[in-house]
Amino acid sequence: MYINGQPVQVPQNVGIASDQSCIYWLHTHDTSGIIHIESPTQKTYTLGNFTQLWGSVSRTCSIL
Repeated sequence: MYINGQPVQVPQNVGIASDQSCIYWLHTHDTSGIIHIESPTQKTYTLGNFTQLWGSVSRTCSIL
């Protein structure tokens, strides 16, 4: 992923609570850059959905 023309490594565990009590439908497990989608319904997600989650201040579980 590039931000402002600079490569940025996607961190591990984006979308996973630090105590692992919940996992968002969009999340990462490692720094490979793979974004996992595990949703109970078929829906189209965008990179924007993920970046909102990544940049959120609160890491509590809620619906995207």
